[in-house]
Amino acid sequence: MYMFGATERMNRAATIAGTYLAMKKVNKGKWNHDEMLLKARDISDKSHGVYEKSNRPYHMRGDNVGARTLQMAYVFNTFIHNYIQEMLRLGLDKKQTKAALYMALSPAMFGIGSTVPMGIAKAISSALGGDDPEEKLIQLAEDNFGMGNFARYGITGIGDHGISLKGSLATRFGTPNNFMDIFGAPGSIVGDLWEGGKNISKGYYQEGFEKITPAAFGNVSKAIRESSQGVTTRSGSSVYFGNEQIKGDAIDTVLRVLSFNPTHIAKKKDIQWHETKVRSRFQDKKKEIYKKLKRFYSKPPHKRDRQDIVKIKADIRDFNQEVKMRGITRYVSPITTKSIKQSLKRSNRPPKRERLRQ
Repeated sequence: MYMFGATERMNRAATIAGTYLAMKKVNKGKWNHDEMLLKARDISDKSHGVYEKSNRPYHMRGDNVGARTLQMAYVFNTFIHNYIQEMLRLGLDKKQTKAALYMALSPAMFGIGSTVPMGIAKAISSALGGDDPEEKLIQLAEDNFGMGNFARYGITGIGDHGISLKGSLATRFGTPNNFMDIFGAPGSIVGDLWEGGKNISKGYYQEGFEKITPAAFGNVSKAIRESSQGVTTRSGSSVYFGNEQIKGDAIDTVLRVLSFNPTHIAKKKDIQWHETKVRSRFQDKKKEIYKKLKRFYSKPPHKRDRQDIVKIKADIRDFNQEVKMRGITRYVSPITTKSIKQSLKRSNRPPKRERLRQ
């Protein structure tokens, strides 16, 4: 946290100095040092955000337990909140449309996922249960222009060995990813200690060490492990890309030691994670169709509505077509007459423990 604070002070000092010198260059004849210094400070606050009570949403301003908990959860959202607020202020209040558009789109130099429109599109798509629009655009850029890396990671990701700033700059909306995210930075620390302790108790000593130590030390260990043993999940399982385990090379090791996220590894993990999400979404769709079938056939024949089965058959047809079109039949098998019979048979069978009792 000390290093974080020092970096933040440097960023703000640089912004104030740069703004002050730019205004001095423009306003040569009319100059008031104190007034311009205050103006430079105000511009710095608007660009970086003010981390105090006045800049928090209403329900996070109190001293009660609920407000304090929400404050912890909100601390890492202050930046994007401030960013969008300033973008809207420029566009709506100041009528500076070009400046607002620049703010919305300029983060694309670090990947399209960093832009505000993409953040909004992803939030809407997620809420509606749709595909990740960012991944679709990246694939489009790769197929048509061979610029998949640039679309995914921007200028820092060009080439085989770039670095990903995606996690730091992506525009996120919505609820926390997990329970510990509710408690912000303190929750993250407790979560890391918990995960690290679990890894150590299971015999994954290196992974546990990486979790419970500061990033500067943990990343050195992680770099060595990823180059020798390969990339693993939180639970210690190996991560594969196709049939090959993902491993870091010499350049990846150096980048990881310097606390960067190498795109050579990150890209494979991102593609793998996208495929996992798609697979999970279609498995859920499949379960829902089987539920509808079970509900339909659990009714007596004279109470079954023909329109219900017509709709279910249409859902099955659409599901099978989409699975085949996406080429994911090796992960998600189509729904067939045989699979329907097996599903209905399983649903009518008592749990294993009950069968043993019988």
